Amino acid sequence: MKKIRMSMLLLVVATVILAACGPAATPEPEVVEEPDVVEEPSVAEATPEEAAAAPEEKAEEEEPIKIVWWSHWAEETNKREVLETVAADYMAEHPNVEIELVWWQKAEMFAAIQNTMTAGEGFPDMFYYDRTAPQIQAAGWTADLTNGINWDNVEPWAKEAWKVDDGVYALTVEAATLELYVNNGLFEELGIEIPEDRQFDQDEFYEVAKICKDAGYDVFASASQWWGSGSLLYWYALLHELGGEEFTKYFNGELPVDTPETREALEWAESVMALPAVPEVYSTHTLAEAHQYFHTQQKACMMPVGSWYTGRAFVPEEAGGQPADFDLSCIRWPAIDGGVDNDSHILYAAGSLAAAELSPNKDVAIDIINYFAQEKYGNLWMANTAVQTGIKTNLDTMPATDYDWYFAEYNTCKAGAELFVLNVFSQPPDFKAVWNQVFNEGLPMRQIELDQGLEMLEAARPQ
Repeated sequence: MKKIRMSMLLLVVATVILAACGPAATPEPEVVEEPDVVEEPSVAEATPEEAAAAPEEKAEEEEPIKIVWWSHWAEETNKREVLETVAADYMAEHPNVEIELVWWQKAEMFAAIQNTMTAGEGFPDMFYYDRTAPQIQAAGWTADLTNGINWDNVEPWAKEAWKVDDGVYALTVEAATLELYVNNGLFEELGIEIPEDRQFDQDEFYEVAKICKDAGYDVFASASQWWGSGSLLYWYALLHELGGEEFTKYFNGELPVDTPETREALEWAESVMALPAVPEVYSTHTLAEAHQYFHTQQKACMMPVGSWYTGRAFVPEEAGGQPADFDLSCIRWPAIDGGVDNDSHILYAAGSLAAAELSPNKDVAIDIINYFAQEKYGNLWMANTAVQTGIKTNLDTMPATDYDWYFAEYNTCKAGAELFVLNVFSQPPDFKAVWNQVFNEGLPMRQIELDQGLEMLEAARPQ
C-alpha cells in the first residue's frame, strides 16, 4: 500500500470558501404605453410574475432551521472548543440556522443513534462517527457526501478512508497515528536509554518491558474499552514482519493467519504481553482512567494509544489532563528480526463527521460539514488539540499554539518512519469481532493461549 512521508500531514493547500446569497427582488417594471411595441425586460429586471414570486421565495430561504449535532468528546474541552467555534461561525453567516450541539460518550451515542434511527424519530441531523460502529453506515443511515464536500480541502487518503462502493460517508476531522508514548521520567529513573533513532529491536524492547515490570511498574497503561490498547503490539509485530500490503490482507482475513512468519512475530509479541504487560485493572479501566494511570498516577512506563492522546491529556489538570511537569516522550514500535518493513507507522481516519440520511434537513447538515472542511478550521483543530486531521492544514496560517514542543517531540519520534495508511474500517464485521476478542481481550488478559487465538481467527476468516 502507498506510504506517505510525515511531512504530508502538513500539506499547504489554499482554502476554498463557499458563500451563497439569494437574489434580491427588483421592483415591477414600468408599463410602457406604446401599443405597437412591447419591450422585453432587461437582464437586470424581473418580469411581473418573477417580482411577485420573489418575496415568497425569500421567505422560504429565511425559514428557521434547527440542526441537532451529536458529538463524542464530551470530556475533551479542546476539541469541543473547535466544534463550538465552527457552529458559531456557521450560524453567524446563516442567521436562519440554529445548531444545537449535544455531547456524548460515543458508546452510548452510537446505541442511541441506532435506536432512534430504527424508530424513525429523535435522531440527530449530523453526528460524530468512527469505525467502531460500521453497522450505522451499513444500515444506510449515513448520507453520501460525495457531491456535497469540497474535497480539494481534504487529504486524498482521508476521503478514501470513508469511501464505500461509489459513496463517501464521513469527513475525517480527526486523523491519528498509532503511538507508543513513554513516561520519560520513569525511563530515566530505571536507567533505560532510548536509542537515537527512537526504535528498540525486539530483544531490547523485551528487556525494557521486563525492567519496568521488575521495578513494580506495568509495561503499558491500557484499557480493554479501546480496541487498540492490548492489541497494538501484535499489530505492529505483524506489520513490521509482513510489510504494509501483506499486513492489510492479513488484517482483512484474506491470508492464512498461522504461517511460520506470522507465528514468529506473534510469539515475540506474546512473550512481552505474558509478563503480563497490562494492568490488573485492564478489563475494567475506562480510557480516561488509563490516561490517569499513565500520566498522573504514573504506574506504567508506556501507553499504546492513538495520537489523539493529546485530546484528553492536553486539558487542564483539574479536568483530567496530564500534570504540567509530566515528561512525555514517544518511541517507534520495535523492529522485528528479519522484518520486511520495520519503518512503517500506521495512520488512520479516527473521529469523523456524518450526516443523517433520514434527516429532513440533510442538505443543511451536509453544508455544515462542508463548511468545517476549510483550512482555517483544520489549522484551529491542530493548534487547539495537537491532533492530526484529514482537513488540509497550513503551518504558515496556523494560529499560535502552546504545543510547539509537542510537535517537535512527535516529529523526532518518527525519525526514519514512514506513514502507512490503513483503513481500519475495512475488516469484515465477523472477522473484526474475533480479531478484537483475540488480540485485545483474550491474549492480553491471559484468557486464551496463542494457538487457541489463531484457531479462532482462522475459523472466522471469510471463506
